[in-house]
Amino acid sequence: MFCNSLCRFLKFQSMARSKKAAGVSRHIRISSIQAPLMGSPLGTRSTIPTTRVLGPTAIAREEAERQKRFVLDSAGLSRPMLKLLQELRGDESAVAEAPSQGREGIPATGTDAHRVHGTADAQWGIRRYQDQRTWRQRTQRLHSNWDSLMEPLANAYLVWKCPSPSLVPMIVPTISPPDVDSLDAAENYDFTIDVLDIYSLAKEVTIHRSMHLTAAEALVAAGYLGCSPTQPSLAISLGTLERFRQTQLCEASFSLGAYAKVICELYMIPFQRKYRTALTKAFDVYLSIRRYIDQRTAETQG
Repeated sequence: MFCNSLCRFLKFQSMARSKKAAGVSRHIRISSIQAPLMGSPLGTRSTIPTTRVLGPTAIAREEAERQKRFVLDSAGLSRPMLKLLQELRGDESAVAEAPSQGREGIPATGTDAHRVHGTADAQWGIRRYQDQRTWRQRTQRLHSNWDSLMEPLANAYLVWKCPSPSLVPMIVPTISPPDVDSLDAAENYDFTIDVLDIYSLAKEVTIHRSMHLTAAEALVAAGYLGCSPTQPSLAISLGTLERFRQTQLCEASFSLGAYAKVICELYMIPFQRKYRTALTKAFDVYLSIRRYIDQRTAETQG
């Protein structure tokens, strides 16, 4: 009988342990990496991993401290900045209403934006803006920006192609090579940009620009074509693009990727895909400019 009682007791203990192991723990384990304190002896590890186990009370305390720090960091932000912070957090209840003492209608300043991003970075790590547009929307926007500049780009191309005033058609009287001496020192719009040119092998050039020309027009007037219609960071010389067009007319299998490798070999730099992408974008726009000029010539000749 004693053996039966002992067996029942051991069975009950094993069932209790299994139920306890199968249950859901209300404790959480937090692992983090901390930098060593100032004044630490030499040879100390650059990072110190730490692990903490928090119970329900400690979790509530941590949440209250986190909410308190968030309220202090977001105090004084305008409504647009609070709305931006709300989108970053993804929690509508966590963002308090902005004070109504004349904050409506006041544009957000750069300081507010830095505070918002600093708060977000401190709590969720470094976050970057993700473009929610589709590839089709981005492509349509890019083509729309280029189409609006097609006529002035064609005029600038003709001025570069025919520098003599007697050869410039009368339909392009608005574009002329920029006169550096006539520019006021306070109205100097010159800029420097990285370029690819198989003839000069220049790495960057300074483009002289007047206040009446966009960056894309000034580049074409100087003999270069940017890879972006608004803020180009790299430009390809028109001679380089024309050389590829003539080469492809003779050998259609010669690709832009191979041409980009040739350019990198001439510059004695490692090949990178960004050069092929830049050549592709610039060459498409270059062909569009030539087609636009051919179409306008055909319309003029009837």
